[in-house]
Amino acid sequence: MNFGDKLKKILKEKDMSQSDLAKMLNIKHPVISRWIKGRSNNPKMETIEKLAEGLNIPVNYFLESGSVPPANPLNSTQETRNQNADNIGLITRLIDEQNKKFEEKNRRFELEISLLKKDNELLKKEIKVLSETVKNSKNSIMENENIG
Repeated sequence: MNFGDKLKKILKEKDMSQSDLAKMLNIKHPVISRWIKGRSNNPKMETIEKLAEGLNIPVNYFLESGSVPPANPLNSTQETRNQNADNIGLITRLIDEQNKKFEEKNRRFELEISLLKKDNELLKKEIKVLSETVKNSKNSIMENENIG
């Protein structure tokens, strides 16, 4: 059972219309229709999570292969392949989304590390200048005491 079939089935079980679901998710009705008809890519993980929450079902319902046996055993292999392809596509998109988020966080951390290193170098220079100033002040005080 592909994503669209699962969505259609759960809407029927929940006695919800596609319009009701569109309002709940704050998206346009044609998007729901295309999902159900299989004329559009499956939604992003965030949308699937909203769907599951709004329909009060586990997210895995949309991610796992369907358990409805095919009417024709000869079609079972092709249907299984289609389900696997749907699941692989969805999982691949989810992994890609997570990788993008990870890469963005990694870039931010690298930038922060770079800034901290620069701050550290500036602090080292300031400490060196302050040490020199203290040393010079100390020498000046000692000279003044020797003169007086």
